[in-house]
Amino acid sequence: MEATFDSLRDFGPEAVQQDAKALEAVRDMLAWLAQRTCKAWIDPPATLEKALSSHEERLRAALAAPGRSEQTPKVEELRKELQQQRQRAEELEALLKEAEQREQKLLARRVLVESATPVPQEEVVEAAPAAMPSPKPQLPAPDEVQDPAVSDAPEQVEERREETCDAGAAAAAEAEQEAQRMRLFRCPFAEAIDLTLSRCGPEDEDKRLGRRQLRSFIGEVYTAKRLEDRRRDKAAQPRRALHCIMQEMLRRLHGVKSLVHRRSWQLLEAIAEHASSDTTVGLFADFLDGSRDLDELSFYLYCSALIASTPEETQVPSRLPLGIVSEPRCIRLLELLFDDLPKARTVVKEEIEKQVPRMNLAGDPWEEFSLFEEVRCIEADGLCRALLEGWRVCCLLLTKNLPHFSWRDTVLAFLQADVHGRGWLDPHEVQKAESRPRAPRPSTLPLTDQTTLGAFVFRTVQSLGGLNNPVDLKEEATELASCEPKREPEACLQLCLAAFHSLEPSLAVYLKWLLHSEEPRDRTVYQSVKARIFGVRRSASAGKVWPLMHNLRCLLVLLLSHQFDMQLVREEAQPEHIGWEMTALLQVLRESWRRGASGQGVESGPEFGPELEEVGEANMREQCDSDQERPVSGRERPVGYSVSFK
Repeated sequence: MEATFDSLRDFGPEAVQQDAKALEAVRDMLAWLAQRTCKAWIDPPATLEKALSSHEERLRAALAAPGRSEQTPKVEELRKELQQQRQRAEELEALLKEAEQREQKLLARRVLVESATPVPQEEVVEAAPAAMPSPKPQLPAPDEVQDPAVSDAPEQVEERREETCDAGAAAAAEAEQEAQRMRLFRCPFAEAIDLTLSRCGPEDEDKRLGRRQLRSFIGEVYTAKRLEDRRRDKAAQPRRALHCIMQEMLRRLHGVKSLVHRRSWQLLEAIAEHASSDTTVGLFADFLDGSRDLDELSFYLYCSALIASTPEETQVPSRLPLGIVSEPRCIRLLELLFDDLPKARTVVKEEIEKQVPRMNLAGDPWEEFSLFEEVRCIEADGLCRALLEGWRVCCLLLTKNLPHFSWRDTVLAFLQADVHGRGWLDPHEVQKAESRPRAPRPSTLPLTDQTTLGAFVFRTVQSLGGLNNPVDLKEEATELASCEPKREPEACLQLCLAAFHSLEPSLAVYLKWLLHSEEPRDRTVYQSVKARIFGVRRSASAGKVWPLMHNLRCLLVLLLSHQFDMQLVREEAQPEHIGWEMTALLQVLRESWRRGASGQGVESGPEFGPELEEVGEANMREQCDSDQERPVSGRERPVGYSVSFK
C-alpha cells in the first residue's frame, strides 16, 4: 500500500492526486487496525465506530474534491457527442439500405426492358440517371447505380441464381447432416448407452476424440471385425453386427461399466461431429446406424483389403501418401470386381470421376505430395464408397430381373471363399463357394483358372436358368393390386409394391437424367433417391411392411421436393396447377392428421376439433372454383384403399 501511494503521489494530474489522497485515507485506516488487537478495537465499544467514521469522512472528502466535479460536465458532453455520432451512423446505414433497394429495383427493371426491346431502351436507361436528381445529396449512390452497364445485368442475374443454387445445396447438405445425426443417435449402439453413467466429469470435458484418434479407433474396429468374421465363417456361424464388435472392444479396453458407457458416448459424439467432413468417419457412421447393412460392410472390408493387396502399375510413382490410391490402381480394381457387370462399372466410373478432381486438390495436408501433382489419385475410402454404389446397383438390377437370385448371398459366398484376398477364385474355391448359395442345379459352365466376381455371379445366374424368362413386373403389380388380401399389413405391402412397380420405369429415366447432370444439387438428390430405392428393395425382400411404406413415402416426398426446387429456380407459376396441387397436398395432410388423432397410446396426435375439416376445403375450393382452366390428367382420384379426393 505504501509503495502504491508513493508511486501515485508524484503524478501531476489533479485526478491522480485525488486518488492518492483517497488511497492515503484507506492506508491510515488499515494502519490503525494493524497496530491494535481485536480486543482493543471494541474496548471501549465506540472506538471502532468512531475510527471508521473519521476515515470514511476523509475518503469522501478526497473523492468529492472540486476537480472531479469540474470534469463531470466534460464527461457528459462526450457522452452526448457519442450518442449523436451513433444516431448519425444509424441514419447513414438506413440511407445505404435505401440506395441498395433502389439499385436492385433499377437493375430488375433494366433486365426486363432489355429482354423486351434492347436497342431503344438502352438509350432511355442511360439517360435516366442524369435526368433524375438525387433525393439525398449528402449520400451519393454507388457507381453502379449512377452509371450502370446494361450488358452486365444478365451476368449479375446469373450470379444471383448461382448463389441461390449454392444456398439450396448447402441447406440440403445441412439437412442431410442433421438426418444422419438423428439416425446415429437412434442406432442400437446409442440405445445401449446408459446416459446416467455416461456423464463426463470436469476432467473429461476437454478429452474429446480428434479426427486422427477417431480414424485410428475405426481402423482397430475394422481389424477386429475381419478377424471375427474369419472365425465365424470357419465355424459356419452368421456374422455379427458392427455395434456388437464395438461394445466388446470397449469392454475389453476399459472394463469398468461407468467408464465403458462414458467412452461410448464420447465416441458417438465424435462420430456425429466428423461424419460430414471425413469420408472414413462418414462410411463408419453409415455402417453403425444401419444406413448400410451388414452385407455392405462385408463388401467394404473386402474392397479395402483388395486396395492394400492390389499391385501398383510400373509407371506410377511408388511413394504416395497413406490412404491415397492412384488412378491405374483404381482401374485395375474396378476391372477386377465389375468387369463382367457393365452397368455397375459405368456407375462406379461416374462416381470416381466426380471425386478424382476434388482429391487432386486435397494434397496439401500430406508431405511431399507436390512431387506427384500430375498423378490422378483418389482417397481409399472415396474409392470404396464408389464401389459400394456399384454393389447397390447390381443388387437393385439383378433382384428386379431375377426374384429367385440373391445377390447378397452370392457375393458373401465369393468373399468367404477368397480367403487370400486376391480378387478372384481358383477352381477349387469356386466349387466350394457354389455350395453356399444353394443353387437348384450345378452350373454346367467350364471352370477357368481365375474366376472374378462378375464371372461367379454369371455362373450362379446360369444355374438358375439365366435371363431368358424375365419376370413381367406389370403383370405382377396387377396381380398384387387385384388380389384379395387376408390381413391389413399384407394389403399395405401389396399396394406399396404395386405403386413402386408403376413408378420404376419413369424413375429409371429420372435417375439417368440426375446422374448426368452437372448441378451439385442434382447429384445430392441422386444419392438420396438411390438410397431410398435401396431401402424399398431391402424391405420388400425381407417382407417388412412398415419400413417399406416409410421408404416409399419418403421417396415420393423427395421427388416432389426436387421438383419444387426446380420450379423455384425457373420461377414457374401456373394458378390452375398450383390450386390443384395445394388441394391435393392439403387433403393428404388432413387425412394424416385425422388418422394420427385417432391413434391409441402415447404417440397419438393432437385433437384438432371441427377446424380440421376446413383444411383444404373452404377458402381453397372457392379460389379454385373461380379459375376456369383445370389440369386434365386423369389422376385426380387415388388408386387403392385410401381416402378419395372430392
